[in-house]
Amino acid sequence: MSITQSERADQGIRGSLDPDGAVGQAIENGQTLPSSWYTDDSIFEQEKRAIFRRSWEYVGHRGQVAKPGDFFTCEVGGLPIVVVCGKDMVVRAFHNICRHRHHSVAVGAGNRKLLQCNYHAWTYKLDGSFNAAPRSKEDPNFDGTPLCLKTAKVDFLGNMVFVNPSGDAPSLTEALGPIPILARDRALPLDEATFQGRKSVDFDSNWKIVWDNNCECYHCPTVHPSWYKTARLDGEHLYSYPIGPLQFEVVMEQYEGLRDDNSYYCWPAIFFMSSGGAGKLPDSVADGIEEQAKQPGFIAFRFVPISTRETRIDVDVFSIDPLTEQQVDDWLELILTVVREDRDVCSRVQKAHDAGGSELGTLIPGIDSEYMTQTWEKLVHRALVHPEVPMYAPILERTDTWPPASVPAGQS
Repeated sequence: MSITQSERADQGIRGSLDPDGAVGQAIENGQTLPSSWYTDDSIFEQEKRAIFRRSWEYVGHRGQVAKPGDFFTCEVGGLPIVVVCGKDMVVRAFHNICRHRHHSVAVGAGNRKLLQCNYHAWTYKLDGSFNAAPRSKEDPNFDGTPLCLKTAKVDFLGNMVFVNPSGDAPSLTEALGPIPILARDRALPLDEATFQGRKSVDFDSNWKIVWDNNCECYHCPTVHPSWYKTARLDGEHLYSYPIGPLQFEVVMEQYEGLRDDNSYYCWPAIFFMSSGGAGKLPDSVADGIEEQAKQPGFIAFRFVPISTRETRIDVDVFSIDPLTEQQVDDWLELILTVVREDRDVCSRVQKAHDAGGSELGTLIPGIDSEYMTQTWEKLVHRALVHPEVPMYAPILERTDTWPPASVPAGQS
């Protein structure tokens, strides 16, 4: 069977990434990925294909596809995607690529009766099937029937929309593992809360730097001093542990007398957290919620790898009750104050990698957050060097305490 040019290039990259297994062994020993993995454009392109196009990614919310003809566009691993609600009220996802000459069939978001390429005006029905092509009747041999848009998988967690472009991907339920059940047990209103608003922050850093930073609060005393002074962010009140084969939970007992905050991480870049998140809720949002007796909503993060040194985080607010524009802004600003501080340190880490002189970093796997970082670096290594291994093959053992049994004795 012949292989494509991109597949041939991928094989070459894989062969040069870790030819003698030294990188994999270094990660097992508690060291980080080499600087080249954060600076090499060919590695980034391989990550888009080997990781993000094979995985589930949070891309939007149900309100964007609530009625027939509603659609929105996005990218997953650089691949253009359109999500659309059909006349039968079924939400579907397609590669946003016309079967004629590869122009998009939808732009932005809105409502349409047909998906139409604005290049040569080919149209497709809302179920992805071919509809018409101008002047096609002039060619008696032309048959557009088999020219359907290529499908991608789409599924929901509450009102969050997820897409997976891979044809052989497991279900979203399998990918998330115990996260939905545990989140509901912690009173996160996954089913009831609806989208209220979004703000975004651009990082001039590789996505792995941004993700690794988001996974831990080891840096909080120095990077977030104002938050650290008011909240209990020490190891006794903030800790993470594996809750499934590819999932972590972070428990944040930030304030005495208030309910805990819970965050959930799923490979490769799914992350959402309960309402407090970066501290107490803003007064405008918390008003009327007696001692946080219930969760008014949650925050969902979307990590978008744009280029080798560019990442965007979209921060979305979901709430049970409708919020005013000011309430949404207050809630988002609470979170973004911390995110912007993270942006500055991630930029400096990227510059160190770009300098080309940095050796492998050293983790402390016996610290819970560093253990999570090590786990994700193992997964990145596995996806790039051993793509024959299923994307969601287990790597963790579930535990309800820290340290997990899989941490070697003497490291905890």
